[in-house]
Amino acid sequence: MPDETTPSRWNALNIFGVIIVAAILALTVLILTSSSSDDSSGDLNNANPGEEKTVAVVSKPELLAESADSEDPVYWVGEREGAELELTRIGDGRVYIRYLTDGAVAADPRSDFLTIGSYPVVNAVQALQRTAATNKSTVLAKSDDGAVMLINKANPSSIYIAYPGADTQIEVYDPDPQVALELAKSGIVKPVS
Repeated sequence: MPDETTPSRWNALNIFGVIIVAAILALTVLILTSSSSDDSSGDLNNANPGEEKTVAVVSKPELLAESADSEDPVYWVGEREGAELELTRIGDGRVYIRYLTDGAVAADPRSDFLTIGSYPVVNAVQALQRTAATNKSTVLAKSDDGAVMLINKANPSSIYIAYPGADTQIEVYDPDPQVALELAKSGIVKPVS
């Protein structure tokens, strides 16, 4: 016959187990909600704390000089009437060109602007293919100039493209998903030149 302390030890172990499980779940939620997404969605405020970040409105000659000094290609859609070019560099190699309109200034926190992101990614096409294979809300397509496009139906404002043999992934973001798709598909996204 078990002694009278067995039920209370069993209850204490159950309570301790529940506390451990709750702590693990809380930690998991904290990690998931604080980690940045692969999808910047035009939000340039996603640099990690302490990570170097420079933001400036630049002229086309300044952009040409900056891209010539870059280790990796920097992509854009050319100059656009009525838009100023904002260049953002993140310490991990990400580069963004934002097309500021309506008097917006550098580092405007809104995600209201066409943005082209260039990200160093080894075997960029294969990376997009892996994402498509594991994310059911994404589909692959081809641009008019042969780039592989990744379209996320859950976030259609950001289209990711990569060219065969390249180690750069390009994000084409526009608040209007149709504009993002048309630009990505058109073949107009090119290295700055």
